[in-house]
Amino acid sequence: MTQIASIGVVNAEQLYNCHPQVSSFPQRNSVTLAEAKQLLLQMDGHQFIYHCMTATQSNMVSG
Repeated sequence: MTQIASIGVVNAEQLYNCHPQVSSFPQRNSVTLAEAKQLLLQMDGHQFIYHCMTATQSNMVSG
């Protein structure tokens, strides 16, 4: 029970890094889930602009 509760707290505060797939848009790091959802819905014509992953995943991929 304690492990489940602590995992829930971590997930509630999870931050995301969003990388643009269109070069004219800025990278957005350490955004909240709500901000990441908004970024994921942005489109440039028929292409989605951002790809987001958790900050932990992003650090593992880039470092």
